[in-house]
Amino acid sequence: ASPRAAAETVLQALEPLSGYVDEARWDAVRTVLKTSPVAELWNLGQGKNWIRKAALDAGDPELIELSEDLSSALQLTDQYVYDNNFIYFQPGNGKLKTKEPKDQIKIAQTKLKTIISSL
Repeated sequence: ASPRAAAETVLQALEPLSGYVDEARWDAVRTVLKTSPVAELWNLGQGKNWIRKAALDAGDPELIELSEDLSSALQLTDQYVYDNNFIYFQPGNGKLKTKEPKDQIKIAQTKLKTIISSL
């Protein structure tokens, strides 16, 4: 698949994640994030990030930055839902974070839409 088609697939894969957060389905969120073609964009090292590779091949600094922003948003989404999964076993007030991962999902979707339009 072309990078553009793969990016559109990722965008579709991210679509249900905010709903999963609302339903406290942390494992469902993490499964999407850890499954190809999403996983390559943040979890398997820069060498596997096919958007970054397309950006480097095109010599497009804006696209490189967008790919890094996307990676960060996906990584933070994973971190928040991972923490929520284990919050009841942690010291502290045990407050679940739902706004934070949903904000990161929105950021990831916005970055992806911009990436798709430039691929």
